[in-house]
Amino acid sequence: MTKPVYLVVDVKIDDLEAYGKYKEKVKPLIESYGGEYLSRGGEINVLENALWESTRMVLVKFPDKESAMDSYNYEEYSALKKIRIDNATLTSFYRGSLTPNFIQLLSVFKNCTWATADLERVNRGKKQ
Repeated sequence: MTKPVYLVVDVKIDDLEAYGKYKEKVKPLIESYGGEYLSRGGEINVLENALWESTRMVLVKFPDKESAMDSYNYEEYSALKKIRIDNATLTSFYRGSLTPNFIQLLSVFKNCTWATADLERVNRGKKQ
């Protein structure tokens, strides 16, 4: 059984209008690889920020690592990546699982109610 992979992105947008074109075009590409946006912007309730100050967080769930990497390495994405690079700065990484600590971290997103539900599910499993 394959396990989902999560793409976590923190992005600082320099040109909102130009970046809007990137968002519009990248969404169907991500979805064509099975990607599902779980959070796309919104208010961030920071608990601690010793490493970096979050700006705009995006979280995408992919069905597996191969799909996630294929979406990033796909030739069509190269053109979109240039739009992004020219209009924003970001940090991104893939996360292979949702451990209780990682889910708790993600729950700082105001619009990330699924994280709270997943954390409760994981905690119930620990007690059994």
